[in-house]
Amino acid sequence: TPTPIATAESREEAAGRAATPHLKHNADTEYSDMMVIWKDRRSTRIGEMKMITVLFSIVLACLLVHDTGASFAISSSKTPSQKSGFADKGSSNKGFGAKTPPKVLHTPDTSTEIQTLCQFLVSQKSVGIGDGTEVGYNLANGMRSMFATRAFKKNEIICKIPSDCALALADPTAETTEDLTIVQCAQNYLNFYVKNPTAAQTWAPYLDSLPTDRDSPHFSPTPDFYSSDEIAALEYPRAVKAVQTRLDEISKIADQSELSSEELQFASWIVSSRSFTIKISAPDEQMSEFVSKPAKKLPVLLPYLDMVNHDSENPNAELHLIDPEKDEAWFALRAK
Repeated sequence: TPTPIATAESREEAAGRAATPHLKHNADTEYSDMMVIWKDRRSTRIGEMKMITVLFSIVLACLLVHDTGASFAISSSKTPSQKSGFADKGSSNKGFGAKTPPKVLHTPDTSTEIQTLCQFLVSQKSVGIGDGTEVGYNLANGMRSMFATRAFKKNEIICKIPSDCALALADPTAETTEDLTIVQCAQNYLNFYVKNPTAAQTWAPYLDSLPTDRDSPHFSPTPDFYSSDEIAALEYPRAVKAVQTRLDEISKIADQSELSSEELQFASWIVSSRSFTIKISAPDEQMSEFVSKPAKKLPVLLPYLDMVNHDSENPNAELHLIDPEKDEAWFALRAK
């Protein structure tokens, strides 16, 4: 029986930390420039940017297997005696008091949108999509997630997608290091991909797999969608302030652009719930080797990998960027 996949830090936290330079594109060149960023690293110097920490604790919560009954530990504890997880059939850990992993039953998502997304990623040389992992619904809570369908050893790659398949929400080559807010990233998401006809067609397999409005079956409302009374009723003043600040920013950007408040609000939900943040160093040009180069934070959307859920207690997998200096870099889930 396969299993759901998740992260130790919430997407809200990850997206909230997203910080990248402001963009200097105009409406006619935004998408082509973003494609160049990922398709031609030599000209944009992405290939020369060294990735600094790209770790997001991802959990394959309760990994179960179709035919082996084996999997890897789901505990993040560094003390072996405190770890819990799934043992191989040959494990000697069968004595009194041995922990029995909870069984998580799921049903595969056989929708056309998910099947099309998987086919698209496989055509782009992604690995482990449909072969070792699949998207499904947790029968206990109805949540959609990524499930592993076989056992994975520690440090084994669970699945990976080429970095060309990542949707950047900012320009990593921009000189400024001013942070972008979630709403600004949402604005870029809409302008770069949703509203751009060429990009929308290119990324249709991914965009079609995402919730599109509040009536979508996979939409789970956050405080951004609460009424004024519901927001005021929140017990945490910082949460109330954060929500109100974001709503004010949505209204302001909507007034200054051709985007509606509703579009920006929903796009902000997409970004906050699905984006990852990676750190990249500044290019070496015009900088002394003795000068510390500041790192930029780049928010990205990662098709299929964003199906993982979060578990801050028991992460058993991590997100890595493999071979960032090479033309063929990969975003990969690695067993922990």
